[in-house]
Amino acid sequence: MLAAAPGWPIPWRSRPAAWRSIPAQPPPASRRPRATDGGDGELHPAQLTARLVRCDSLQLLQQLLRQHAGDMNAIHVSAAATRCAHLCAPARPPAAAAPGAGAPTAAPPTPQEMPQELLQHLAQLAAQRAPQFQPRQVANTLWALARLQQQPAPGTSDADGGGAAAAAAAAALSTCRLLQQRAAQQWSGFTAGELAMLLQAASCLPEGHRTHPPGWLDACLRQVGRACCCGCAAASLPPGRPPASSRGPCISAAAAAHPA
Repeated sequence: MLAAAPGWPIPWRSRPAAWRSIPAQPPPASRRPRATDGGDGELHPAQLTARLVRCDSLQLLQQLLRQHAGDMNAIHVSAAATRCAHLCAPARPPAAAAPGAGAPTAAPPTPQEMPQELLQHLAQLAAQRAPQFQPRQVANTLWALARLQQQPAPGTSDADGGGAAAAAAAAALSTCRLLQQRAAQQWSGFTAGELAMLLQAASCLPEGHRTHPPGWLDACLRQVGRACCCGCAAASLPPGRPPASSRGPCISAAAAAHPA
């Protein structure tokens, strides 16, 4: 009968001397902790997403873009664009306090002016990551860029800042067209809410630029009809602008998005 193998693990004193002389190896690079400070150190993708979403100023957002632009994926770019649009959104009036309620609701934060350099940088990043955008990123980023084009350029004039503002607007508009083409490649993946955002983004484009890729708006409306009960079936949607009697709550923005 074979002798039983010795127990494992072998006690340290019983191990060969050659084993004990092997120096401890550092952990693999994939398991090493990444920098979490606020400097130029590398951030985990989830940490970068959280910082972008929590930015409370356009200056901080612009700083993050400069430091980590090379490491940003589609989710990061979409989060940055959406956060930027929210920071520049017009302030909503505070809600009226109910009778007998406590302290009144705090006033909303003052909207921040959009630097044209930041808008151009966001548009360029979105254009670079567009092939990796999923439906959610397409809808959020297209909505954000369309909204940001409605913001007046801070302190610009034809003499000094007109050229920068025009370049930023052209880059944002070009990226919006690219994202509309990306949306047309994956219509079946959009939810009803994301389709509504696409239509709202189309209605937010500047006057004179509300043209879309051929058949884009009709295809978007058909997908809305399939995705939600809006009182109109996809097969009954006429080409072009839908009649007022067939508009549902999710496609009310189509009237403004479609040129007359």
